Formats: sequence, C-alpha cells, structure tokens
Amino acid sequence: MGRVDPIDTGAPPIVGRDAELTELLAALARAEAGRPGAVLVTGDAGVGKTRLVRAAAELARGRGARVLVGHCLDLGDVGMPFLPVAEVLSDLVGGLVSGQDDRGDDAVRRALERRPVLARLSPAVEGLLGRSSASSSQARVGSDRLALFEALEGLLADLAPADGAVVLVLEDLHWADASTRDLLRFLLARLRAGRLVVLGSVRAEDLHRRHPLRPLLAELGRLSAVRRLELRPLTTDALVEHLRHLEAGAGRSEAQLAAVAARSEGNPYYAEELLASTTAGGPGLSDVLLGRIHALDPAARRAVAAAAVGGQVVSDRVLRAVLDSVLGDGPGGAVDAALEEAVSAAVLVPRADGYAFRHALLQEAVLDDLLPGERTSLHAAHARLLADAARAGAPLAPAAEMARHALASHDAPAALAASTAAAVEALGRLAPAEALRHVEQALSLLPAVPGADEADLAAPLAAAVSSAPRLTAVAAELASRAGELGRAVEHARRAVAVVDADDPLQAAGARTRAAVHLLAADVDGSLTAQAADVLDGAEGLLVQLDGRVLDAVRARLLVQRGRVHLARDELAAAEVAAREALPLARAAGDAAAEAEARATLAVVHDVAGGDAEVTAHLARALDLAAAASDPLAASRASYLMGMHHWGAGRVEEALARFERVSAELAAHGLAWSRYGVAAVWMTSVARAAAGDLTGAAAAAARGGSGPDPVHRTLSQAAGLQVEAALGQDGVAERAQALLPAVASDPLSTMLALGGRAEALAWRGHPREAARAAEDAVAVAEQLDLEEALSGVWLSALAVAALADAGADPAEGADLARRGRALAQRPPGRGGPLGPEGRAWLARLDAELARLVEPGSAEAVAAWRAALEAFGYGHRYEQARCRWRLAAALLDTGRAEVREEARELLVTALAEAEAMAAAPLATAVRDLARRARLRLGPGPDGRVVVDSPLTDREAEVLALVAQGLTNRRAGERLFISEKTVSVHLSNAMAKLGASGRAEAVAVATRRGLLPTG
Repeated sequence: MGRVDPIDTGAPPIVGRDAELTELLAALARAEAGRPGAVLVTGDAGVGKTRLVRAAAELARGRGARVLVGHCLDLGDVGMPFLPVAEVLSDLVGGLVSGQDDRGDDAVRRALERRPVLARLSPAVEGLLGRSSASSSQARVGSDRLALFEALEGLLADLAPADGAVVLVLEDLHWADASTRDLLRFLLARLRAGRLVVLGSVRAEDLHRRHPLRPLLAELGRLSAVRRLELRPLTTDALVEHLRHLEAGAGRSEAQLAAVAARSEGNPYYAEELLASTTAGGPGLSDVLLGRIHALDPAARRAVAAAAVGGQVVSDRVLRAVLDSVLGDGPGGAVDAALEEAVSAAVLVPRADGYAFRHALLQEAVLDDLLPGERTSLHAAHARLLADAARAGAPLAPAAEMARHALASHDAPAALAASTAAAVEALGRLAPAEALRHVEQALSLLPAVPGADEADLAAPLAAAVSSAPRLTAVAAELASRAGELGRAVEHARRAVAVVDADDPLQAAGARTRAAVHLLAADVDGSLTAQAADVLDGAEGLLVQLDGRVLDAVRARLLVQRGRVHLARDELAAAEVAAREALPLARAAGDAAAEAEARATLAVVHDVAGGDAEVTAHLARALDLAAAASDPLAASRASYLMGMHHWGAGRVEEALARFERVSAELAAHGLAWSRYGVAAVWMTSVARAAAGDLTGAAAAAARGGSGPDPVHRTLSQAAGLQVEAALGQDGVAERAQALLPAVASDPLSTMLALGGRAEALAWRGHPREAARAAEDAVAVAEQLDLEEALSGVWLSALAVAALADAGADPAEGADLARRGRALAQRPPGRGGPLGPEGRAWLARLDAELARLVEPGSAEAVAAWRAALEAFGYGHRYEQARCRWRLAAALLDTGRAEVREEARELLVTALAEAEAMAAAPLATAVRDLARRARLRLGPGPDGRVVVDSPLTDREAEVLALVAQGLTNRRAGERLFISEKTVSVHLSNAMAKLGASGRAEAVAVATRRGLLPTG
C-alpha cells in the first residue's frame, strides 16, 4: 500500500476560500508562537477539503514548517491500527534514506533513535533502528501503549524546526481506525505548549448517527485548542472562476461555466467532472464518473477495477501482479498499456510507489459498478497474491488486508488464518479494539472451517491476554480492554460453555476470568451473584485437582472472591480472601494478582479509617501493577488512591489522580474499561467541586460518549447537575427524557432526578424541584449500597426547594429526618462520614433552618456551619453557602450585619462569575439589589445589574406593585393612563409575564424595582 503525496504542485490556484485559508494560517501562526492547536475541516465529499488543507500545508512549508501527512483509508469494518501514523513515520525514514529530508537528517534520526517503541508502527523505523529495537513487540497491551503515545508526542515536539512549526495533516478522519482516534484524543487533549498544529479533514455526510468519530468530534470540540471549520459549497462566482483555470474550461463561455456551476451546487469536484463530461443533459455525479470509466478500453477498465478493489491507494507491485493474473500476458504489454490509459484519462494518479484514484468518489463509483462475480474474482486475485507473498516470507501488505480480500472472496479458511494473524499484528501495535474485531471475525468464521481449533488459533495471542487458552476467552479479554464490557461478558460466558470439561484447571481458569468480566460490567450489583456462582464452580473444579492446584490459579480466584465480597460490603470476608491470596500470588510470581489483593486490602482499611495502611497498600499495588505491565490492575489501584483522597477531602489530589487514570487508560486503548469510565465520572465530580464547572461538563460529556450504554447514561445523568449550575438550557427536560432509559439503574436515576431538581430550582419552579428531589430520596432509601449516602445531598435539595416555595415546615422536617436516617444507616462499609458527607448534612440542617425559622440566630449559625463544612475544597458549594448566609443575615433585619452580608455577596459573586455559574451569579445580584447592597461601582450605593426595563417601565411596575391602578399611577407620574398601559405592556413582554401580578413577582425576584 503506497503513500499519497501531500502536495499537488500542478493544481490550479485555490479560489473562494480566502476566509478558510486565513483561519488555517492563523492556527499556524499561533503554533509558531508556541500555542499549539488543531483545526478539523469538515464538509461534503468533493467540496475541496483536501485542496484547502494541502494549500495551507504548502504555505506552511514556505514559512519554514515541517509538514507531515498521514491518510486514513477505507479498509472495511476493522482496518489497520495507526495507519496514518505509520505513513508519517515511513515518510520520515524515506526522507533520511533518500537524502531528501532538508530539515536536518541528524535531528530526525536522533529523534527516532530515542523512541524505539515507534518501530512497532513502521517496518521502515524498525529497519532504520535495527530489528532488535522492535524485539519488545511481543504483544503486550500495557504501559507500552502509553509509551507509544508519549513517544509520538515527543517526536512531534522534537521535529519542530528552529524557525517554524510542525504541521501534522491527517486526511479523511472519517475512516480513522479506533487506535488512531485514541491517539488523536490523547494528542489534542494535551495541547498546552509547543509548536504543533494538527489539520484534519472529515467527510461530513459519512458521519451517520452511530459513526464512531461523532462522539470524538463532540468531545474535541470542547477543547479550547481545537477548532472546527465547516467548508461550505463555493459560490457560483467562485466556482466559475475555478473552472476557468482548468484546461477543460478554456474556451467555454461564461454561460456554459455558470450552467455547470449551477448544476454542481457549488461542489468543485462535481463541477470538474461535469465540465470534462461530453454527456448531454443533466446526468448525476455517479453517471458522470462512470462515463469517464466506460470510455476506457476493456483492459484499462479491468485495471481500474482491480485498483478499486485494492483500495484508494494501491502499490504498483501489487496491482501489476494482480493484472498479470487477470489479463494473462505477463509483465509489460497489456498491463502497461492499460495503466497508461487509466492515468491519461485522469482516473488513476501515479504516486511514488503506486497509484491512487484522483478522488475517493471515483473509486467508490467503480466499486459500486462492479458485478458481484467480478468483484469476488478480483478480491480472490488480491488474496492469492498476498497469501503467496506472506508464505514466501516477503509480505506485501498487512494481514488485515489479506483478511479483507479473503473474506470478500468467500475463502473462509484463508480469511480465518488472516484474521487471527491480523489480531496478532494489531496487538503488536497496541490496538486492542482492532484486535477484538479481528478475533470476532475469526470466531464467526470457525463454523465454516471444519477442523479449525480454537486453542491453536489462540496460541499466538495467549501471552498478550492473560494466557487465555481459547479464542473466545481472548475475545472476552480484548472486549474488556476496549471498554465493551457487555461484549466481554458475552464472550466470557461462551468461553465457560465451550471449555473442555475434562480439563478442570482450564475450566476453573475460564470461570475465574468470567468473574473478572462480570464484576467489571457490574454497575448496579445485578451481576455480583453471577460472579459468585462462577467462582463457586471454579472452587469445585480446583478441589478435583487435589495436590495439583497451581498457586497462580488459586491466587487469582481468591482475588476475585475478595472483590465479590467487597461488592456485597462483606469487608471481613474480603480481607480474609485478599490476605490468603497474597502469599500464593508471591509464590507464583504473579505481580498483578498481588496488586489486586493489596488494592482490596486498601479498601478494607479505607473504611476503617487507616490512612497510612491505605496509602502503603495502594503504593505497593501500583508498583506491582507496573512491574506486571498490567494497566487494568494499575488503574484500579490508582483510582482507589483517588477515591481515598476524595474521601479525605483532598480535592486537588483526588482530581490529579482521576485525570491521570483517565489519561493512562486512554493511551492504552482502555479508556472505556471499568475504571476508565469511573475515573472520567469522578473527574467531572472533582472538577465541579474545585470550581471548574466547564471542565466538569466536558468530562461528563466525554463519559456520555462511551460504548457501553449503562455507563453512557450514567455519565449523562451525572453531568446534569453541572449543566444546571452553568445555567444551560433544557437541563430539566433532558433529565426527564433520560429517566426511562435509566429506570433499571438506581444510581443513574438518583443523579438524573437530582440534576432535574437543581435545574428546576434555579428556574423558579421550587415545587417541581422538591418533587424531583423527593423522588430521588425514595430511590436512595431502597438501596443497600454506599450510593444510598447520595440521599443526604438529595434531601438537602428537596428541603431547599421547599424553603424556596414557602412550604409547610413539617414537610421539610420529615425530609430532613429521612436524609439523616440515610446518613446513619451506613451500608456494609460502616466507616464514619467523610468531609463531603458531613458538609451535606450541615447544608441539610441549614436549609431546614431557612424553612422553619428564617432570620433566626439558629439559621445564621447553621449556614455558618455549612460554609465551614464545605471548606474542605468544594468551591461551588462554598459560594452557594456564602449567598445563603448573606440572606440569613439580612433576614435578621439587623443593620450591624449588613456589611458582613455585603462582603459575603462580593466574594460569592466573584466566585460564581469565575466558575461561570450563571444562575448563582444572578441570584447573588438579585439579593444584593433587593437589599440595596453595593457589590461594585454604581450610583446610590446599589449593585449594578443589567435590567431589561427602562427607568419609566420600572417606575410604573413599582407603583403597580403598591396596588395602584393605571389611572392612579399615571397621576403619580404625571403621564396619561394610556401611556402607563403601554409601559406596563412593554415591561410584561420583556419579563415574559402573562399578567400584572406575574410581572411584579418576576421583577421583585430579580431585584429590578426601584426602592426608597
């Protein structure tokens, strides 16, 4: 498979894209100044994305930039991992070997030599560094994947010339494989400093609802360094000018060019093909493209068909060999003539080592036009050629290509062998998602290949995936690593069902691994019992072995047994299992199992309040997991360390740990594994507490884009509270719409109802907010899990809403009682409440005091206690408590507390604005206006607040509030009754009120009425 040359210097000048080109060059200028960034260019096929990006790249090269280009190709459902990166690396090495690199051969060579892990991705780098450099390519998806991502990040930094930036062009990201998407997420999320600009192109119409790039684009769009540029069709004038520059446009009248431009609807490629077409009338694009193909002679058409089956880009060696077998005249002769005609007709374009289609649309049209039998025979010719070359020890393409052609030609045995080989290659490139697809493809082919043995097929993969002895078990492990936890459970169950019943050791291992996957996928506790059952079955099998029980098998079984006990809050039993596992794991040299056992012991000590023991166990667990190169064991220990910090009220330390877990798992391709999802969720929670509400919303949105539906809805529900704090539109409605989808998940239900309650409260609907929060409390009361403590937070929300509504104090007292009961009803993990739990209890007490006795000394004291309780690091809740404390002070009516109230509100407003907490900021301003407190510069000692009302409208509304009729108000203001009516109507419209009373209520609540 050849590379596509980055720049076509013979192309006509680019027109009609001045604004877009300026934006790309502005990103380059920022990168040159040390502010890296990315621009993702989206648009329809043929609209000119590639031309625009290439033009920008050529201009960047003229300014001293190093331009690196990688292409994503449409290689079927699975594809090959890191394809564009492999192209970039091969081009770098090619420039060294040919002596054509004019940016410093030594610098490139040194940069590559410092990063031998890159040899995994490119045979060219492997050849440059020596085969021994890639000896670590024993498929091991562990810390090497993070090292790989960091190596690529470092390489791009080192390649920046002294006088310019690095421009990384990634073409056709809609075809990007899963690993390339992971890498893109990693690189763009870490754009902090340096001289790098990433330019990507995306075909917009390919992004259907379930396209895997869609959630990534949404996630990247929230990063400040990433911009999205939508490329729209050219205007008619610009398109006519473009056509005038083409050879086919010479001699055409303006009317003819305008007619072509109109028919093409602003699409340059379509216009070019229409202009070159001699077909009369108004054919569609497909007809125009095929007209060019059908004009070729039969041999050239055959050559184009063979190239289309090979891919958008095909090497000269492969294409000639396929055509030799198809055309049957040996080298030269008809093959040369056919290729020359295809090139002359501008269907194929020669490249450095092969051919590419002039445009992807042209290749797609050729493929669609082939008859099924013709397509099958050409795929078979490609498959035979690649298989023969691989057997001869000189492969011409990756195994994934061989699998694609064998599958398309219905050669099941060849496709099975190639699929397993492709899985090995994918793991060698540290790409578990692609490896999973290849393994699943192999599993689907097994029934069609009599005599195929799962164990034999799994052997090359076993060392990389926990020594899984069968292909089904391999699939379960890969699914887990790819974050597809439901599929992992399905494969694990099948592995138990098909395991050899005559081999108790293997059967016990299958059951133990099934327990691992069941526990990883267990969100609501429903799978814990199943995990316990399969472990019981494993125990029974091990008893049959008598003295032949292996320490490693027993250790791993006990580790999972301990985790089952933890899930059931059986701490004593969990500790026994973990302590029993430790010596067995050490004796077997199983560092990962020892790490897991120590993580379980850390949880036990954490509940008991043993800070030193927790830290010691987790630190040792992290060391052991690193030694075992087991990122999943490391993620559990690291996540538990973050939770330990969180439980102790160390918000910043917890946030740093959660973000580290997320980054490392994402780099390993494990972003959606159990602790990857949990870390993203807790990152959102911790960012919100630290006051980074925008970052919290972004983290929640990222979690809501994952592959597992349960975790996806959990993250969506968790994000609602932050969205409400930011004042986003439609939060209450989104929460309501989410409830049916999370009905079977109590935690997601509580979070959705809590978010709805917050949103409704800020919108001035306290009664509805109270109902939503009370419903959530009722859910919490049904739980026998640690999450039941969320009921304290929810009870506080409910009582707060009742206080806003001026409800019956007895109703609030009952909800407060229920909240305290939840706090006093610790589930199996019966440790004392941490700082967060104590803070929410304090707020619950303060909200009740606000409802029962507003303005009392007790209410003031309660809010002081709540403010102090949230001082452990919850910035947002501290700001809210300052607002409520100020209100409580003002409610006392004592003049001597006004200055303290003012100071509290000044701080609360500054914090709310810094956090972009719009509803809280509005509430603070409204309170200050009603109390005539000055928070900033303004006349008459009043807070400056933007008001939609004119001074006269506010005066009219104030008199109406006093009960005056329109006539009396007019007399007071010396204006006519009709003028009063006009002012009143205007005020009602601006405030969204349907009547006089509602307008007065809204204006009063917002502090818009004049006082004195």
